[in-house]
Amino acid sequence: MLLQKNLYALKKLYPVLAKRITWPVESNHVIEKDNKIGYVLHDTPYSIRLSRKKIQRFAKHAPYSKDVLLWGCGVGDILDVLLAKQNNVVLWDRDPWLLRLLLKRRDFEPFLRSGQLRILLGADIILERANLEKYQLMGHPFFSSLYRFEKKIVSSPDAPIAFLCRGELFVNDVGNILQEKGFAVYMWDVEGLSHDEVVYGALNAKPSLFFSINYRYGLAEIVERISSKLLVWEIDPSMDLIRSLDSESTCSFVYTWRMAHIESFQKAGFQHVEYLPLATDTGRCFPKEGSVEEKERFGCAVSFVGASLVDQGKHYRDVFLSSYGQWSGLKDGEERLRSLMQEQAQNWATFSVPELLKKWFPDFSRAMEGSQIPLASLLGEWTASIKRRVYVNALNSKNIEIWGDRRWGGVPNYQGQAGHLREVVQIYRNSTVNVDINRIYQPDIVTMRVFDVIASGGFVLTEYTPALEELFHVGIEIATYRTMEELVEKVDYFLTHPQERQAIISAGRARILEEHTMNHRIEKMLSAVHKR
Repeated sequence: MLLQKNLYALKKLYPVLAKRITWPVESNHVIEKDNKIGYVLHDTPYSIRLSRKKIQRFAKHAPYSKDVLLWGCGVGDILDVLLAKQNNVVLWDRDPWLLRLLLKRRDFEPFLRSGQLRILLGADIILERANLEKYQLMGHPFFSSLYRFEKKIVSSPDAPIAFLCRGELFVNDVGNILQEKGFAVYMWDVEGLSHDEVVYGALNAKPSLFFSINYRYGLAEIVERISSKLLVWEIDPSMDLIRSLDSESTCSFVYTWRMAHIESFQKAGFQHVEYLPLATDTGRCFPKEGSVEEKERFGCAVSFVGASLVDQGKHYRDVFLSSYGQWSGLKDGEERLRSLMQEQAQNWATFSVPELLKKWFPDFSRAMEGSQIPLASLLGEWTASIKRRVYVNALNSKNIEIWGDRRWGGVPNYQGQAGHLREVVQIYRNSTVNVDINRIYQPDIVTMRVFDVIASGGFVLTEYTPALEELFHVGIEIATYRTMEELVEKVDYFLTHPQERQAIISAGRARILEEHTMNHRIEKMLSAVHKR
């Protein structure tokens, strides 16, 4: 087979690289079907095979007999053109699975042995960047933008390296700011790659900074091995308890959006832990007059943008019921849980599940004390999903429009999913009232939605939490509600009081720009690292 033949050739020349390409790796992001290859981004597959017309257009303008750094392999169609035109090609990709697909489609042995083709994987680009500065950089049309952060590694070979854990929420915003601060950012796929590849990249590249949105187990220990610095910004709920570290964490700095989590991190062995609320990227969220098309598509009186939480909630609810059934040997779990939820439904403003568990599952609750995943956490997302649905339904008479996952499909005025970058901001700008419905088990946080709506020039009506008092002048810079009934009343009020609404928008945005941007937060985190 071609894959084995190419790997054998690589093994003779670069044995470590050949071994790394064969290490276990996540492959669900690539779809192979009917000779087509799709790359999945945000649950949407995109074809990465170029059309014949695009290849011909590229071939017409491609260099001849030059030193070329090819950014992203795709399926190899760009590489074929460059090799045919006798260029010396260094191919870099951070995804070993894509390299495997490449190596099984064509015999590259002659090019590898002659030196016309050299392959770099992942953090290799950092080790080789001084030798590649004069190479002509050519990016694959699809992966050039996907791998955009790493380009500074080559274009600024003296810039300090920051490993940024790959992910969804906030990650690109953090990457942009780190670049503005002078770092060359490498996207580190700690969840998709094998543990060996994760460790290999860190130990060989020795970045001066690691940054992770939410903590990933094992990071602190890796960072300690090379005496670098790790910044962790916890912004999302976690189901399980924070595990104890294997060693001291003198190099790790944890910032959490929940005051209640500080003690948990400290007990796990983290020495540097602070509260740090969420914020917004004002380069992405800012006021702008929408086009006619945007207003027709996104304009509405009342909107809610957010996850239904149904699938996650149902999954963990089923885990709870299964665990109870196995522990007790009884089949009354669903009936007991139904009674528990009926009591919770009497007051959606307070998360009563921890106390209700002691009433409806007393023996099970005592037996599970201290377990890795607290029982109340298993039921948190399910309770939150029900509350969101109840609150949204209470606003049906106001023609509330919903954007989110497909599980919202049963509610009136469901508008489908909205992209995290452009579409969400357009909704915020074009909604008269943006409703914020917090997760019921997080009564002590201010959501990212609040900061983004205000920064975008929109009006947000958010659920009251004491944490708001520390960040805004409540009633002047932000509007709040405490109960479902008050939510309905205040939606009515602000829909008919545009001057008061605008005054709150202006005051809130001034506070955001003064104190609550992503830049403010990251500067605070970086200053703590520099002090030590």
